[in-house]
Amino acid sequence: MISAIHTALHWIRASVFILAVLILFLSLGRYSQDSVSIFTLLHSSPNDAVGPALIKDRRLIVTLVASQVSIFCPLFLLAGSVKTEITLGFWKTALDLLYQFLMPLALALCWLFCLSFDGKTELMLMMMTPSPSAPLASSTVYGLKYLIVAALALEMGLITMAWIEHCITSLHKDNTSFEKQSQAPLLPTIALE
Repeated sequence: MISAIHTALHWIRASVFILAVLILFLSLGRYSQDSVSIFTLLHSSPNDAVGPALIKDRRLIVTLVASQVSIFCPLFLLAGSVKTEITLGFWKTALDLLYQFLMPLALALCWLFCLSFDGKTELMLMMMTPSPSAPLASSTVYGLKYLIVAALALEMGLITMAWIEHCITSLHKDNTSFEKQSQAPLLPTIALE
């Protein structure tokens, strides 16, 4: 079962990596189509165009930060995920699984913040301009962001399953070794003359 969990984690991390790259490229492409240079903003009517431009810049920055973190964290885990036959102690393995649980948790929180920020900036843009820009592109990127959060939640679930399996396996090994010790004599017997 641990092999199946390890394989599933590998594929989920690869999919998070691919989704983050896709979100990065779509966001940069959308921004490059909708953005206006700073010189154009300053020389045209600055009161009308500066606000939406700043909001779009902030939204892109939040998305870029979440994307970059979601690219590099799974990439490092994928590069370091080598199956070995080395058996670590119970606490070292449990601590490693805890760290592996915290990474997707932090990434999911980062993406949830990004989605929350996107919602607030979209509301501000709708109040400032009558028609929102590129609703299909926005919906695609939003959908991919929700998909990456779902993948990270699935990763946390699989890591939790691996932790439970590790605890059960360790408990079973401890019981087996205790039974073997209880069958063995406690003190060596000395033949009395």
